[in-house]
Formats: sequence, structure tokens, C-alpha cells
Amino acid sequence: SLLAAAFRGDLTKDWRKGAGLPKWDEKTIQDVCVESFYGPRFAESDYCQDGIPTIRTTDFTDSGGIDLHGTPRVKVPKEKRAKFLLQTGDLLVTRTGSIGKMAVFRGGYDALPSAYLIRFRFDDTVTPDFVFHGLCSPRWQSLMGLNTTAETQPNINAEAIKRLPFPIPTKDEQIEIVHRLERALARLDAAAAAHASAVAELDRLDQSLLARAFTGQLVPQSPKDEPAEKLLSRVHAKKT
Repeated sequence: SLLAAAFRGDLTKDWRKGAGLPKWDEKTIQDVCVESFYGPRFAESDYCQDGIPTIRTTDFTDSGGIDLHGTPRVKVPKEKRAKFLLQTGDLLVTRTGSIGKMAVFRGGYDALPSAYLIRFRFDDTVTPDFVFHGLCSPRWQSLMGLNTTAETQPNINAEAIKRLPFPIPTKDEQIEIVHRLERALARLDAAAAAHASAVAELDRLDQSLLARAFTGQLVPQSPKDEPAEKLLSRVHAKKT
């Protein structure tokens, strides 16, 4: 719901009006895409422990980050590095299997996309995080075929993604949208964590209450009362 509102323009409607900015132009991904590239395939002999990591969909986090864990590594010839290696701000989109799952490469190390990913590189009129959040929103996930079964849509290609309609507000508004989204999503994450903690605490409380109830600690006991353990033993003996 939050993403849908953001990419209808509702999330920054007041901010845009205050800044005197125009309504959004809707273009296509192609209008802002400098380059798209399919992750290369490698022979088994290319894999090695000290090679360059080849990022997979399973390395993507839910928030669009990349967390390398057991990522395979390959040898890349020097003459192919410029073509293969990722640059800071590249958007990676899964084209088969988990269609539409994405991440933004933040840089800081050498890496390349796996064969199941498409790398998109954009011009300076858009921020990669804005495109990432937009493509994660319901309208674009539907257009890309998210949750579509393999029988009906086995993959999605770069040209199909580049033909997608896409709003292009000013760069300042893109930054503001990403800022508001990430701040709101952080609050949602905190609320979800608090809820999970409360549920776990309730489970522990239930167990504690049951334990106290069946050891006679839940209500005041009379010295004349039969101990609970003795009563339960007697009941058990009668059943057997």
C-alpha cells in the first residue's frame, strides 16, 4: 500500500506542491536506461575459491541489499572485466524463477551478476533506489509477472522491462520519495519486530501461567488443602 501510494505521487503530493514542482511525466525504463546486460554463464573449470563472486538471487535481501553467503566465485579474464563487472548503482533484476526480485549493487568490492540476472545501468536523471522501489511496487511487479507460474511465464527479458511505463519526477522528488519510503519502511520493520517479540513473550507467559496453575501457585492456598502433586498422583492412580 505504501509503495503504491508513493508511485501514484500521493506520498509526496504536499511536498511537490510546496516546492512548486510539475506533475510527473510518465516515460519508459528505456528512456533512462544506459545499458542492460545479461549475467554471463561460466564453465565448471572457471570456478575457484579466490575468484570474483557471481551474485545470485539468493544473495538478495528483502530490502534490496546484497548479502554474500557461500556465493560461487569465478575467474574473469582481464579483457572481460570492464564488460562483466558491476558498478555502484547497478540494478539487478531476476529474470527467471523468482521473477522480479531485485537488488541494488552498492559497490565496495568486485562482483558480477549470475546468468539468471539482468543488470540495468541508468543515466543521471534517476536514482537507482527510486527505480528499485518503483519496480517493487504492485503495478510493476504485476507487469513483470511476479508470482506467475513457470508454465505461463518462464522468464522476463531486458527489452520487456525497458518497455515498461515509468514515472520520472524531478531528481529532488525522487530523493524525497526514497527518503520517505525508507523512513516509513523502517518504522514498519520496527513494528513487526515488536509484534514478534510480544507474541513470543505471550507464549512464554502462557507456559508460565500453566506451570503456576498446576503447582498451586496461581491462587492463595489453604494449609488444609491437599497438595496439587498429591491430587494429580491420586487421579493418575485411579485412571491406571
